[in-house]
Amino acid sequence: MRDHGGPGDRWSTIYQTAVLGISALVIILTWVLATRLFESSIGRPGGVALGLEALGQVLGAAAPHGPAAEDLPGLVGTPTPLAGPPDTPTLIPTFSPTPVEQATPTPTPDTRFYDPARAKTLLAEAQTSFGNESNDFVANVSLAAQRINGRRIAPDATFSFDSTAGPFTTENGYRAVSPITGKPANGVPTIEGGITQVSTTLFQAAFWSGLKIVERHTHPYWLDRLNAGSTAQRGLDAYVAYPSDDLRIQNTTGDWIRIDASVQSGSVSVSIYGADPGWSVNPDVGSPSHLVQPNPTQTVRTDPSLPPGQQFTVFRGAAGFDVMVQREVTREDQTLDRYGVDERYQPMPAIVVVGASPTPTPVPQPEHPVIPGIGQGPTHLAGLDPNAFVLPDGRIRTPDLIDLPEDEAQRVITAVGLQTTYVNYQGPGDIPPAALNSVPVGHVLSQIPQPGTAVPRGTTVFIAVRKA
Repeated sequence: MRDHGGPGDRWSTIYQTAVLGISALVIILTWVLATRLFESSIGRPGGVALGLEALGQVLGAAAPHGPAAEDLPGLVGTPTPLAGPPDTPTLIPTFSPTPVEQATPTPTPDTRFYDPARAKTLLAEAQTSFGNESNDFVANVSLAAQRINGRRIAPDATFSFDSTAGPFTTENGYRAVSPITGKPANGVPTIEGGITQVSTTLFQAAFWSGLKIVERHTHPYWLDRLNAGSTAQRGLDAYVAYPSDDLRIQNTTGDWIRIDASVQSGSVSVSIYGADPGWSVNPDVGSPSHLVQPNPTQTVRTDPSLPPGQQFTVFRGAAGFDVMVQREVTREDQTLDRYGVDERYQPMPAIVVVGASPTPTPVPQPEHPVIPGIGQGPTHLAGLDPNAFVLPDGRIRTPDLIDLPEDEAQRVITAVGLQTTYVNYQGPGDIPPAALNSVPVGHVLSQIPQPGTAVPRGTTVFIAVRKA
């Protein structure tokens, strides 16, 4: 049996201890070297401790804590200065997300109020030319255009020309202009007075813009100064007469619109501005058909403002015709509005205005066969025989109209085959008082041709009536 307490055992123990010590030293040196290499590779002191601590937290074991926050550069405090030249840090590419353009929602316009920034699209414009007209005519055109200029129409609201520009009276600033036919019943006549020049131009702009036409009337006959556009289209007129005949248009664009009107030398222009409604306007104006030529006989009327015997032509005459006017408003293949009318204009002979002749003085009449109603005082309708005024050669002897009421005198003229025309009204200062007071107010003072004069059938008889 071997004795374990001998010298051999002691050397064996020393050898094992030395081997273990050397192994431990090698392990410690290897750990320190590995740690230094790892920390230098990641550039973070205490990185191993942090990693071990994190691993320990995962495994539930305690581990050494890493360096304090103030010792970590870039977090808080002043960065720790580096010994020697700083190492150039390795740049890690960063990727920024591509910005996506966000659509800004268009604010819904508040159509309760007019906004000039929205009413800037020209929806349509029109221009008509009236050439050389009297100063009174031009003044009426200018005033009517001024009354509608700048007018704003709210969405779905209806614009009335009569309510805006009328009434067409001298009390409202308009000037009296002699009408083409008849006498003005209430102030200024709207046919020849220049007012329908403006209403017609407005209608043409509204027609081309696509606005809804609520009310519109045509003239009884066509006036060339109302031709539309460069092609001189006929049939696009708008006759007005306060308060019976109006031009009314409705704003169906969905936003406010504005009317601009101006008068230049011999022409008037109307433009309509608003927000683009996005619709298409498809007008269709036909060519005139069924032409009817006017009577070649001129219509003559007196004008007391002219010197006796002076005359000029106020209307050169116009043929009658028919024309078809249509328009369709569409949006995305959907029909929004249709407007269509078949129009008929009457022929109108030329009209000549002459200065008023002096009041006829009674002169002896040549002897002729006694015919009822001739030279025997006023010829009343009661018991009137039109054939009694027809001479063997077909001419007509003019009846005696002196002292007849105006209305009855005009009917007698028509009944015997003659024509009536514009009446010359006379009052104090126009004729001597004795002649003026010879008949009641509203009765005929004088006539041309004089009673008993033989004239062709259809001749115009001029009468002067006492005014109040």
